[in-house]
This record gives sequence, C-alpha cells and structure tokens, in this order.
Amino acid sequence: AYMKHLHADKIAAMGEMIKNIYIESGVAPEKIAVTGVAHFDRLFNRDKRQDDAVLQEHGIEPSKRTIVFGTDNLAIGETVEALTGVIKTVLKMEDFQLVVKVHPAEGIEPYQAVAEQYHDSRIRVVKDIDLYALLSQCELIIVNGSTIALEAMMIGKLVVTINLSGQPTPVPYAEEGAALGVYSYADIEPA
Repeated sequence: AYMKHLHADKIAAMGEMIKNIYIESGVAPEKIAVTGVAHFDRLFNRDKRQDDAVLQEHGIEPSKRTIVFGTDNLAIGETVEALTGVIKTVLKMEDFQLVVKVHPAEGIEPYQAVAEQYHDSRIRVVKDIDLYALLSQCELIIVNGSTIALEAMMIGKLVVTINLSGQPTPVPYAEEGAALGVYSYADIEPA
C-alpha cells in the first residue's frame, strides 16, 4: 500500500495496468484518469525548422535521407558487429546518411571509433540530441530492442531489429509483426 498516504484529487496513469496498480494500492478508482504517456505528446506536431536546426547543430544534413541506428546499452561487441554491417550497407546506398544514436547510459567513444574507420561524413555519431527531432526526420530506425522503436512506430517510421546474440530477443517487436527482424550478419544488407 505504497500509495495510501497520497492526498491528491486526481492521478494521471499511463495505462490500465498502472491504474490497476494504483487501485490495488488503495487509491479510489474514481480518482484515477488514464491519460497515456505525456512525453509522447512531443512526438507529434513537430516544428520542422526547429528540428532541422537541431540536426544541423550535430552535423546532420536535414535534406538527406536518414537512417538511425540506436544503441541499446548491450554487450559492445554485439552492437559493434551489427553497426558494422549497417555502416557497410548504408555506404553502398546513394543519398543516405547514417546517424548512430548512442544510448544515454553508454559512452560515445567506442561508436565514434567504429565510425571513424570509414572516413565518411555520411556517418554521424551523436548522444545528446533531441531524439524526437531525429526520429521525425529519419526514414528507418534500426535497434536491438530499444524503446525508441516504439516511439518511431507511433509516427509511422519503419523499424528493423537486429539481434545477433543467438539469445531470445529482449523486446519482440519483429516477433509481434511490428518490425523486420534480422538474426544473422548476412541478413543485415537485404533487410
């Protein structure tokens, strides 16, 4: 009953599951309103000029077609293997740039080191950037199981998941039919 000392007239819950947790904790059901996740509201009604400015600040060309590779704070070797396959594929594609969006809990350096091996300005590695400016601009998101895939899906972006570990996928986006799943290095380019 961790909520029994809460003295609020109304509580906003992100979904029915959370609402039920509040009810089980002793909160009266009539005090709970299911509102969704408030920060997702920023995904919609974007200011394109502002988003373009954010991208330009990070060396990303807003007019170029963009693919985003989001890291997941997983084993670095596995992520680097997937990233290498993605970089090699993107560099074969004209008019595309690749933006590696580093997870907030990870260091940027290992990914910068991988990108620098290719000496190509179409590969950018960023960490501290407005994620939604990046998502609104891109055409495709590539992740292992990151929640940025969900955010991308909400605004109609294509998602590819890469899981080279041989272990079950942490978040089954592809298995549920919401993304295209890749499970071997050789399948990265066709995907």
